Amino acid sequence: MIFTLLHNSEDDSTKPLMELQIERRGPLQESTKGLTLAESKHILSKMQQELVETQLRCYVQEQRICAQCGSLCMLKYFHTVCFKSLFGGVSLRVPRIYGCLCGGEDTQAHTIKIDRLVNCVTQELEYIQSQLAATSPYVPSAKLLALLLPVDAGNAPSTVGYLTI
Repeated sequence: MIFTLLHNSEDDSTKPLMELQIERRGPLQESTKGLTLAESKHILSKMQQELVETQLRCYVQEQRICAQCGSLCMLKYFHTVCFKSLFGGVSLRVPRIYGCLCGGEDTQAHTIKIDRLVNCVTQELEYIQSQLAATSPYVPSAKLLALLLPVDAGNAPSTVGYLTI
């Protein structure tokens, strides 16, 4: 079996964004039927990584275009940000962009900002963490998140506890 996630682009040259392969050999058995928890967590994590990196790359290209003259602004440097969601943590290289030479509104260098994303943690992850922490002790909540969600999505018990304060 080969899974392919396609990314649609406006120029209609759709190419695979990622490919994952899962092999099952031999007779069909209970243990080989469907996805295992580890496989599903891995697939979700890889899909999230590819999707978020592609989205950021497209967003950065849009942000680099000067609103005044339409020219492409240069990248100054990158800093690394850890983006966390229910579907896995992604290490992102977020750029700082030089201001345009035309002297328009944004002549100073600025860092790319992503709207409504606070501390690079999605609202869904914060909501699930706080709901679990409100109904059960902190350590079991963090262990449950780590068990069910992709690697790096579950946080330490102290973080889960912090969200309910």
